[in-house]
Amino acid sequence: VINVSDVLTWHSAWAANFKVSTPIDNSLIPFLKGDISLATFYNNADPNDKMVLARLADKEGAVNLLNRKAEEIAKAKDDTVYYEQYADLKIGLIEEAEYPATVFGDPFSGFENTYFTTYENFLVLAPTVERIKRWLEDIDNDLIWSRSVEKSSFIENNLSETSFAVIYSNPWSWSLLKN
Repeated sequence: VINVSDVLTWHSAWAANFKVSTPIDNSLIPFLKGDISLATFYNNADPNDKMVLARLADKEGAVNLLNRKAEEIAKAKDDTVYYEQYADLKIGLIEEAEYPATVFGDPFSGFENTYFTTYENFLVLAPTVERIKRWLEDIDNDLIWSRSVEKSSFIENNLSETSFAVIYSNPWSWSLLKN
């Protein structure tokens, strides 16, 4: 989790200090506020099972920007934009490899395509629509850290004033550290 008070300043420093193999697209940054997270999920079938969560300062602006991007890409391919209604959310598709990496740099790579939606005041980006759906199902089934006494206590006691944290919660995570 990256928590920053000035996203524009942080983004400039981040892009300057981390490997960036594609040109950085700053257009989404003004719509973000505070927290940016990259979550990697344990999935033997898909090593790129991950998701980006970013707190939004302007939800409507971010969604409009992503919809325009999806429309531009679809139009260039003489295609239509993929949208799916799931629960009360609209999920869209940006058919462009590595879109999160173009916004946040190489640490956010591994997205063949980017599905997007918003949940409360967060932007959600994932490489598959199934990842977004599984995450939403976990929330509906209370399988989230804030509803776990053990995890909530850990967060409250250890992360309250942290501006950057890397958290490994499963034994399989050690393989991420080695790679």
